[in-house]
Amino acid sequence: EYEKPAYLRKFEIISSYLNILLIKTENSNPVSISEEPYDRENFKYFQKFIALLEQDLPNTHKVLDYSKKMGITTRKLSIVCKSCKGKSPKEIIHEYLVVESKRLLTSSTYPIKRIALQLGFSDQYQFSKYFKKHEKIAPVRYRKKKA
Repeated sequence: EYEKPAYLRKFEIISSYLNILLIKTENSNPVSISEEPYDRENFKYFQKFIALLEQDLPNTHKVLDYSKKMGITTRKLSIVCKSCKGKSPKEIIHEYLVVESKRLLTSSTYPIKRIALQLGFSDQYQFSKYFKKHEKIAPVRYRKKKA
């Protein structure tokens, strides 16, 4: 698409790819693994959690759902996330939702309603309330500010 001479939104494509690259880079921050097998096990669980999060984010935002899919308790998932990222699973889920929300708001022209549904919110009002709570700005204003 970028190579097409008549394409007017080249900046959007570059911006989208840059956002994806930044998200992937942030998510692949190297975590120091000690020589203890327990820590390696935690890191493997953490990698599995991140993979599930990237795959299932639109379907669920609940820690319990992710821990069930991984076959571990929510307590174990919490220990894993704290030891690998220093954050709770819920904080990591929120972080992913906010980053993905920002990416979609800045790199697409989708209506807020479509973005809300794409991220697993029941409606645009629930999404707007969530986004405003975490970013202190409404999604519409965030999009205009970044345009």
